[in-house]
Amino acid sequence: MLKEGNPLPAQEQRGFPPGWRRKALKLSPECRTCIFEWVHQRTAPHVPTWAKSSLSDKIAEAIVKGASGSSNAALLCNRAVFSAREIESGSVAYYQAFKDKSNAEAKELLPMVREYLKRGTTKREKLERALSVAAAANVAPLGAPSSAFTFSDVIDVIEGRLPPVLAGDVHDAIVTARRVLYVTDNAGEIGFDSIVLKSLKDRGIYVTLVVKEDGFFEDATMSDASYFGLEEVVDEIVASRGFFVRGELSTALSMAYDLCDLIIVKGTGSFEALRGETAERKVIFMLKVKCKPIAIDTGVEQGRVLVKVEAGKIQ
Repeated sequence: MLKEGNPLPAQEQRGFPPGWRRKALKLSPECRTCIFEWVHQRTAPHVPTWAKSSLSDKIAEAIVKGASGSSNAALLCNRAVFSAREIESGSVAYYQAFKDKSNAEAKELLPMVREYLKRGTTKREKLERALSVAAAANVAPLGAPSSAFTFSDVIDVIEGRLPPVLAGDVHDAIVTARRVLYVTDNAGEIGFDSIVLKSLKDRGIYVTLVVKEDGFFEDATMSDASYFGLEEVVDEIVASRGFFVRGELSTALSMAYDLCDLIIVKGTGSFEALRGETAERKVIFMLKVKCKPIAIDTGVEQGRVLVKVEAGKIQ
């Protein structure tokens, strides 16, 4: 177990975990099933009974039409979500109430997180702790969440029960960066991102924060960023229509991507969107490993919290 004030084991601190290997993330049949369930479970409760069959057909059609062995899972997920929106619109109010509760839960824990960071003995350790806590906040389940997020993994990291895996030198990746593109994931979770964002700004880094447009289930939007005062922390905030997928970005997002030299990415969907897709730019992925394909790809067992540096395009 990770003890207070002690560094992580060398293998998990700045080296790579056993079994880690550089390769592009491919779409498996299991991924297609997961995408269907991810979208369907978040939309089906919010459509009338007569429309449920049509909803299932539209989601399945979007996945089958776009799926191949080299498809981007996040792109397929976007298409499935947008096809479901033709029928479903009732989830917006439901998830707004859900997100409000999750944001409040996160805000209550932030003083504990700040104390945890203060107990770091070096600037490197403080930064690694901030990244680890932000990654541990990635608690959204693959199925639809049934209650507001309570962030027990954040507490487990702080108290040493869930040592994070730090793969690669995250400190070096950040201190050498000038412009960071920070892609958020869920509401509530974005509150813990604020700790990392403040650390980036303290280092004089220009930060563009990416949130989702309204209506993307439990994902963080402009209003969630405002709840934590992030418009006063970062240099600009830009909204993405769905998962951040290269080749399908707005002009503002494309410009932000072209100007950045480091990308920091939260969550499973964004891992699938950008794994091996960032050209010469470094990317730091922060997530909880929730499924077998990502566990195999990263060499990190399911249930672990992962902060991983990827240096450019993977062949």
